[in-house]
Amino acid sequence: MIDCQIPSDEVVFVGTHLQIEKAQALRGLLAANKIKVEYFEVKEKIKSETFGRALKEKLNSLNRLEGSLVFNASCGSRLAVLTASHVCSEFDIPVYVVEPTQDRISWVAPTLYDSVDVADKIQISQFLQAYQTEVFRYIDFKSVHSDRAFSIFKQWLEKANAYSNAFGRLNAITSKANSNHVTGKLPNHLGDTQRLISDLIRLGYAIENEKEQLVYTNETCRKMGMGMWLEYITLALVDDLREELPTIQDIGWGVEVMRHNDSLRNELDVCFLANNKLHVVECKTKKYQSGEVKSIIHQLEVLADLMGGYSARGALVSLKPVSSNDSLRAEELGIKIFGPNHLPNLKAHMKRWIEQA
Repeated sequence: MIDCQIPSDEVVFVGTHLQIEKAQALRGLLAANKIKVEYFEVKEKIKSETFGRALKEKLNSLNRLEGSLVFNASCGSRLAVLTASHVCSEFDIPVYVVEPTQDRISWVAPTLYDSVDVADKIQISQFLQAYQTEVFRYIDFKSVHSDRAFSIFKQWLEKANAYSNAFGRLNAITSKANSNHVTGKLPNHLGDTQRLISDLIRLGYAIENEKEQLVYTNETCRKMGMGMWLEYITLALVDDLREELPTIQDIGWGVEVMRHNDSLRNELDVCFLANNKLHVVECKTKKYQSGEVKSIIHQLEVLADLMGGYSARGALVSLKPVSSNDSLRAEELGIKIFGPNHLPNLKAHMKRWIEQA
């Protein structure tokens, strides 16, 4: 509807009272693109002849306005779509469908128009709005991103297996920081954990004071030490892929969302749009409790479906191993698992996943 290849000044939704809420969600998105919206309500239990007559009357009124008409036959009941397509053919109105699996616009009648790819222009907030979801806040990626941070956290990924215990120890130390972001006294013989702490100090995220305590610069820096670094580098690698994969439209980090008519907020660790499909990624650095991975996988599947439809995709980036049973369950639900063995070359694995969208 906002694709520049089919420029629109006005959109008329045709549906029953059951679809009004969805149409209202799209109204704001279309209004932001200076497109007028009208809702033409029909009865829930339609008959072909009565629906056809009502549609003809509507088209007659629309034909008196300036401009040309086109019909999007991408959704609706079979009876409604076939009836509407037949009526449109009587009025010589072109008919097209959007094929979500191929992300293409295909003309049904007349067939002399070529199929084209849907333009990859929509942003995350607009996309979520279309799925009746509001964005409340997100982390400004550019305010945290730097070449040094990218380089250091990429090295952490490459040594994910070797540093597995060190990450756990860093998490434990950081979790005990007080409201001023000061940890307890650092233990002796930190081993690889000392290398991680030194990296955080080099980045300006923390200092070690005279009491041998780690003092984080702010809450964001403390969260990076707690494991948010994995979210950052995952998103940074996706951002780095944009030159190779121009279908990546927009990226989001720590996106807090809430469905319309719901009071529960959810946070998406990492999300991005690629080829007009929402990708939701959960990042975990801690050791899992019994049943926790199963819960994460289920939540990913639900969130992706609610906020991006059946073409949306979910993935778990995990610093700790995932059991074979959990991996099998994830595969059944269409959730991709990037485990510790994938992390040293996460960019390549992520690229292949995105290319399959």
